[in-house]
Parts: sequence; C-alpha cells; structure tokens
Amino acid sequence: MRLDDLRAELDEAEQCADSGRADLLRAELEELVSHLAERVGRRAARRGPAETARKAVTKVLRTQIGKLLDVHPTLGRHLRETMRLGRVCVYAPPTRVEWDVGFPAG
Repeated sequence: MRLDDLRAELDEAEQCADSGRADLLRAELEELVSHLAERVGRRAARRGPAETARKAVTKVLRTQIGKLLDVHPTLGRHLRETMRLGRVCVYAPPTRVEWDVGFPAG
C-alpha cells in the first residue's frame, strides 16, 4: 500500500538524515492522508443520518439477539430466524405467534 511505502521511505530518509527527501516524502504523505480523509468524509456524509441510524439499529438488534441466544436459546433462535433486518426491520414469523407476556401471580 502506498501509505505504508511512504512511511517506510520517510523513516529511511530520516535515519539517513536526508532532510530534503524527508520533506518531500512528508508533504506527499500529508497530501495522501488528507485525500483519504476527504474521501471517507464524503462517503459518510453521503450516507446521511437515516442510513447511519439504520445501520446502528441493525447492529444493536443483531447484538441483542446474539446475547439472547445465550440466556434463552429458543427465543433467540426464533427471533434470529424471523427478523429481517435491512432498510426496514420486520418481525415476520411464518405462522401466527401467541405471546404470553404476563407476569406470574406472586
């Protein structure tokens, strides 16, 4: 990768006390890093807040379903198999599910 090559060449130039070459390499390295940062920034800005939120929600749901597999494997598998994550998140079981979410009488 060019970035790694530039860093290695810069280290070598500095070790050889070749300040002219080191200055040129430093300038090229800064230009490359600036260009890469600009490209990454544009991509993130192009994605927009809705896409960023969608990705965050998908990540959280996948993480929580994974944790649920450890404490309640049956429910975790059910959700993993019936949740569609993407542009929209959809719970779509193949058959109707009756949920009992009441608390036991104490």
